[in-house]
Amino acid sequence: MPFFIVGVASSPYAAPSADLNISADALFVTVQLTEQTGSDAKRDAEALPSASVDKIALLLTQGDQLVRQHKWDDAVEVYRAALKEDPSSAAAQEKVFAVLVIQKKYEDAIAQAQQAILVSPKSAKPHIWLGSIYMLQAKFEKAEAEMRQAVQVDPKAAQAHGYLWILMATQGKKEEAVSELKAAIDTDPTHAILQNPALRTAHLGFAQDIDYEDIAYREWVRVEPANVLAHLALARHLALSVSGAKKEALAEYREALRLDGNSATAHLGLAGQLTGSPSADAEAISHYREAIRLAPGDLDARMRLGVKLKSTRKYDEAERAYLDAISTFPNAYAPHFYLASLYADERKWNQALAQYEEATRLDPKHHAYHRSVADIYQAQSRSNEAIDEYRLAIAQDPADIMAKEGLQKVLRAAGRIAEADAVAAEDIARIKADIARSPNNLDNHEALGQAFMRQGKLEDAIAEFRETIRLAPTIFIYHEDLAVALRGHGDVDEAIKELRETIHLARTLAPTYIELSDLLLQLGRLNDALENYKTAIRSVPENSSLHAKLAQVLETMADRENGDQKLTFLREACAELISASKFSFADADLVSRLHEIDLSLSSNGGCVM
Repeated sequence: MPFFIVGVASSPYAAPSADLNISADALFVTVQLTEQTGSDAKRDAEALPSASVDKIALLLTQGDQLVRQHKWDDAVEVYRAALKEDPSSAAAQEKVFAVLVIQKKYEDAIAQAQQAILVSPKSAKPHIWLGSIYMLQAKFEKAEAEMRQAVQVDPKAAQAHGYLWILMATQGKKEEAVSELKAAIDTDPTHAILQNPALRTAHLGFAQDIDYEDIAYREWVRVEPANVLAHLALARHLALSVSGAKKEALAEYREALRLDGNSATAHLGLAGQLTGSPSADAEAISHYREAIRLAPGDLDARMRLGVKLKSTRKYDEAERAYLDAISTFPNAYAPHFYLASLYADERKWNQALAQYEEATRLDPKHHAYHRSVADIYQAQSRSNEAIDEYRLAIAQDPADIMAKEGLQKVLRAAGRIAEADAVAAEDIARIKADIARSPNNLDNHEALGQAFMRQGKLEDAIAEFRETIRLAPTIFIYHEDLAVALRGHGDVDEAIKELRETIHLARTLAPTYIELSDLLLQLGRLNDALENYKTAIRSVPENSSLHAKLAQVLETMADRENGDQKLTFLREACAELISASKFSFADADLVSRLHEIDLSLSSNGGCVM
């Protein structure tokens, strides 16, 4: 059985990120080990002598234990020892491949998949593994070739059809995309969608398309109403893919908990949906703690608890949660990184640096730590040290845009203008060379567009962003990139068009609604901005910024009116500010605005708070 997930929890095989903005560093990677018993191993190697089978089972178990401890290299070595005993062991092949993906050793993972193809030529899985890596690298032609090879080997390989759906949808090939999705469902009508995170979260991006995902999930729950997994799958789908379905998602998670109160997954899912009020936050924290009690070996649960505590400004408790994670997982770098970020937010620079140093020791090749350390040095006016750290980050990941921006900023602040210009020119030359080698690589075109943006070359940036959209018309982030460039260039109408397309493809992006309303206000289109914010709130009802922004528009409209209409706008603004205060901590500006409106309405009932 498979044991790893890339992208969204509960998938049995590697998948690209849900929105197909395929950047390795953007992927959320977790590990979920399947306990491989001796009987499982025996099924993988029935023809082997008993002693060899037992040895393979023992090695796989040892490897799984090492993975839980985040000892990746040691785990790979042990799994490979199992492969030496039986080169055809599907479990060992997959475990080696999975850990290499987690380590982002993509070339090694490719080699492992290719070796698995040679050893198991009648299996579709290695082709799917190889294709998924090519998708991570945005090598879509190679990815498609491998997925089609998988289908040729096994016409019932639903996962391959699912990936082909994504590949076709990404390229805007609607008919082929729908055909592959139907094939995935037809080849495995019960589980084709349920087992694939990409199918759960990706969208074709076309209006009026039948939502096959939603149908499949609801049908599973209808057929098996007492199946906890069915309710969990539907809940995840509703939470991730269906706009405005939060209450329904909560209901499904609660039903899963009613059926199985000891489901750590249900506690985690429910906790993730509980937001918007102090009582919801408190309940979420209790569910995170219960999930940790039920699954003490789940690092992700501990990290989520820390993030939640930090978001509710319970900094001391968040610190304890991260320290507890460090104690439980001494070889995991993530708790150190999150704790460092907590300290940095509190401006505890020395403590933050100590944690970043420890995280770097555990994962020395991760550029984000060097960049984060550089940011602290920059905040401390330690320019030379910041420059050194930014350069280290870029050396480890030449595509780290934030590190490049930081380096150029600190160089210019230090008066080293020529060096900053040289960094920018070198960056552009490198990306152009990458594009020459891989002209259809989305990441390269997007990176070049961003590089032009940093230099203020807006026309060049617009051209590159248009090219990314030509290659992948349904990826919302590229439309958003283009909108930003167009706005900077003064093409406001075109920018509005791209922002509307962004919202069409991803309806729950609050910042995009805000950006669109800002442009509408810039054009003096108050009513359009007002309707846009109301639409946004229907899609993202618990975003405090949207309520506060809508109130701001209503206040502006009230200033232009007299009499009853003025009072109506003020009352609506009051209601929106109260909503904003419910969904976040009320800052001084929000409280001040409420007070001013209350004074304006004092002779007409005031602003009830």
